[in-house]
Amino acid sequence: MPVCRSCSTAVPEGNAFCGRCGSPVDASGDTPTKSVVPQHPPASPGLVDEGRFPPGTLLAQRYRIVNLLGRGGMGEVYRANDLLLGQTVALKFLPPAASEEALNAFRNEVRTARQVSHPNVCRVYDIGEAEGLTYLTMEYVDGEDLRSLLRRIGKLPHDKALEVARKTCAGLAAAHDKGVIHRDLKPSNIMLDGEGQVRIADFGLAGFAGQLRDVLSGTPAYMAPEQKAGKEATARSDIYALGLVLHEVFTGKRPSKDSKPELDPLVERVIHQCLDPDPQRRPATALDVSAAMAATAAGRPRGDRAPSKILIVEDEPGIAFSLENDLRMEGYEVAVAGDGVEAVRRARAEAFDLILLDVMLPNKDGFEVCRELRRGGLDTPIIMLTARTQEAEKILGLNLGADDYLTKPFSPRELRARIRAVFRRAVSPGERGRGQTSI
Repeated sequence: MPVCRSCSTAVPEGNAFCGRCGSPVDASGDTPTKSVVPQHPPASPGLVDEGRFPPGTLLAQRYRIVNLLGRGGMGEVYRANDLLLGQTVALKFLPPAASEEALNAFRNEVRTARQVSHPNVCRVYDIGEAEGLTYLTMEYVDGEDLRSLLRRIGKLPHDKALEVARKTCAGLAAAHDKGVIHRDLKPSNIMLDGEGQVRIADFGLAGFAGQLRDVLSGTPAYMAPEQKAGKEATARSDIYALGLVLHEVFTGKRPSKDSKPELDPLVERVIHQCLDPDPQRRPATALDVSAAMAATAAGRPRGDRAPSKILIVEDEPGIAFSLENDLRMEGYEVAVAGDGVEAVRRARAEAFDLILLDVMLPNKDGFEVCRELRRGGLDTPIIMLTARTQEAEKILGLNLGADDYLTKPFSPRELRARIRAVFRRAVSPGERGRGQTSI
């Protein structure tokens, strides 16, 4: 049996292309590559359904089909190799007789999804046409959708459910931050890869807040009451759908009046808040849902005890947003100051449990801020953030009264560990001592 020269996979006799990577079996290069769309009869019972484009088909002189991933009312989705960029992508095709409405939804998916860039949102690259069919190229997720996973194993283990909830909230929050309302959030539109990463996909029905005319679009089982009543969808409509998704993640079932699933009371309270018929009584943001979930993981309902309040002092909007997002998902209350003068004012006017202080700031740098706060008698723990690696700079900050240092770039895990360490030193008699650093 021949073996693929690219991936060493055995290839059945008579196949011109590898069924795994799509590479030609005859790699001699003597035969020029052509765009081929074989005309073949429907697959016989018992044979693998390859879809309209069998493995090896070259489309638009760029994409080599590997295999069919799935099909639905909106067409077929294939795994393909992008020969120009050397990466695996997913190609989503509309059916041959697609209506103008479907074409508009397709274009809208590209337009809106490209506004959102986040690790928990499936990236959409471009739209094109091949063999008379419209397609879009998107990030290939080597995994399965949440609906398939829940059908296969039932509810997720509690810790895994919390992780999926947190990452779904993060992706939804990123979309809402750009003014994008998904309108069709459901388990089949949430992908999980082999490493446990979560990505929200299918923005075909999404739109920008305040610009949604087709108010009844969506999947009825996941529509908020106001959507079913013909009112415009808002971010809180997505929060309702999020509550339904979370119920399935934690119980394996959709909520119903008759069922009484065994739910952690704290998780159940968060989900019920999401499912409140009145949009104004639901959590205002996906980050609020995530923070409440994080509080349940810590064994306490949010509100029984005030969360630690952290002031982020950072002038780069992207970094500030990322820090704020990560900390809110951990259950912290967060405020942001964009320069040194604002940092001093807010630190003196409000009670914070911790200050994350960037060194390079406009108007007044981090060293000046730290010196001024300590001279004024403020004893709030301070972790200084810097992209510089000079030891002398770190020593200067610690001598001015900082409790610790973090060198950029750092991971969310490093940040959480450092915050916990500083909090422990702050509340343990005899342990707190400035001038310490683990950098």
